[in-house]
Amino acid sequence: TTPPFSPPTVVRPLPPPFSLLLINCMSDNIVFIVFALLLMGLIVRALRQPLHRFYRVTVRPVLSIIRHHDNRGEHKRHIHEKVESLRNSKIDKDISVFNDSRIDNMFWRFCEFGPAFSVNPNNISFLQEPAAFYESLLEGIRTSKKRITLASLYLGSGDLENKLTQTLYEALENNRQLQVTILLDGIRGRRAGKVPTNQDEAKIKHKNSILLLLPLVQKFHDRMKVTLYHTPDLRGFWKRVIPNIYNESLGVSHIKAYIFDDDIIMSGANLSNDYFTNRQDRYIQIVKQPTLVNYFDRLIQVMESFCYSLNAQGEMIMKNSELNVDKDHIYYRNYAKNQLEAFLQPRTFYTSNSSTEIHKLGKHLPDMDSILAKQTWIFPALQMAPLNLRHDEIITSYILSAEHNLSMASPYLNLTKEYLDNIANSKSKVEILTASPESNGWYKAKGLTGQIQLAYTLLEKQFYEYLKGIGQHERICLYEYVRNDWTFHGKGLWATLPGQDNPYLVAVGSPNFGGRSVDKDLEGQMIIMTEDKDLRERFNKERQYLWNEARAVDEELLNIPSRQCSKLLELTVKVIKGFF
Repeated sequence: TTPPFSPPTVVRPLPPPFSLLLINCMSDNIVFIVFALLLMGLIVRALRQPLHRFYRVTVRPVLSIIRHHDNRGEHKRHIHEKVESLRNSKIDKDISVFNDSRIDNMFWRFCEFGPAFSVNPNNISFLQEPAAFYESLLEGIRTSKKRITLASLYLGSGDLENKLTQTLYEALENNRQLQVTILLDGIRGRRAGKVPTNQDEAKIKHKNSILLLLPLVQKFHDRMKVTLYHTPDLRGFWKRVIPNIYNESLGVSHIKAYIFDDDIIMSGANLSNDYFTNRQDRYIQIVKQPTLVNYFDRLIQVMESFCYSLNAQGEMIMKNSELNVDKDHIYYRNYAKNQLEAFLQPRTFYTSNSSTEIHKLGKHLPDMDSILAKQTWIFPALQMAPLNLRHDEIITSYILSAEHNLSMASPYLNLTKEYLDNIANSKSKVEILTASPESNGWYKAKGLTGQIQLAYTLLEKQFYEYLKGIGQHERICLYEYVRNDWTFHGKGLWATLPGQDNPYLVAVGSPNFGGRSVDKDLEGQMIIMTEDKDLRERFNKERQYLWNEARAVDEELLNIPSRQCSKLLELTVKVIKGFF
């Protein structure tokens, strides 16, 4: 038989190993590969610095904002826990400073965040009109013998501001012992103002705070200092692309304190024409109180250590050469925070009759009887969130949530969620005064800034609708300041015990209680507590003076056609609400 057919076996060669293929490929193209590697190295080396710069000025600022937003939530949780701890903590005290236990307990809780100053209530007065504020500034400059310290957002450039600057010049010229320090915001202080010239009112001469003060620095360089704060949140990419006016929304120095020897005016008013004529604010004048005034003067000195100084050439020079906001803003923030915390001195108590000695309040204080007899204490409260200092936020949250009747004023009604929750969850009667659209400082502004007034009108409407939605619009009453040809800039708090007419506590200073005020600006105010009958009557008189120009807000008023805004503005406000 024939055997079945069987195809021949084909032996296929094994493929060469991959390494051998790679070697063969490289041997065939070795020149090309070497050239490509050299070219790539040159490209990477050439682009290293531009790419690093691109990351530093664009990507890193965006990442910083994202991290800041995340950290803000952590900060808020910390503030909430701090307020709850403050409210529920056992009070550590040796004596009672106030007769009413509710006031006394609040006093001791506030002492955990800074010093307290015993003051003579007869030395406290309230100014009502902007003109009185301006005349008090001029009188203070003329009569000061040793020091003038002015802290403001900016100095305007109109006729009244020029007169004030000329009065400063004359005071320095006539008194060689006089020292003058002015703290302004570096961003706002460099923004140009407009001044009609004497030759032709149609021609406009541009001038800013720095140019107005520069001749004084040049003439009296050893006795005249101009300090300028620059927020660490404006740097790199954002510093280059955000135009003037709008870049101020990232943060400014907003403290308003005016010192003349041993007297001080605490206010929310700036050194500008409107604030001297027809822009209603609040002004508390305290005289012959060296310990209190020394504290605020030293605060400005501490801020000098992390701010710029204006030299005779008109340049902004950082006093501490180790600080550079653009290169290392974290180090800058930590340095500033350490300087401020070392200055605060919690649970330290100053008597009003000693300008240097610090008294620790206890059972054996020699002049305790005289302190208690005055029954008036002042707490300076600072809020500097960019520098990680949030003491005023804690104190304000505690006041808003305490059991007392509350009056609040804010020209820009944009309460933070935390403040709003404190008010909504309390059981107290609350009245809030804000600017009407016509008395808003941005009313009839041109361009994009003209939308700011509408934005605040929208925020006011949303606030009212929120109160109505939770059934609190009758307990929490909203009012608008209305006065022909006047604008409103007053802010602060008045707290009154249930069943009484006159407040026992007022807060006066620069905070507006909004997102920008709490999280971006540097703020300062005084918390004044008293059982003095006459002073409490003056507290109430000041409050009534503001509310005399108020009208109640209701749904009908908020829905008139002139108050309506576009959907685009609603969306914009929702996105950038924290910058108002």
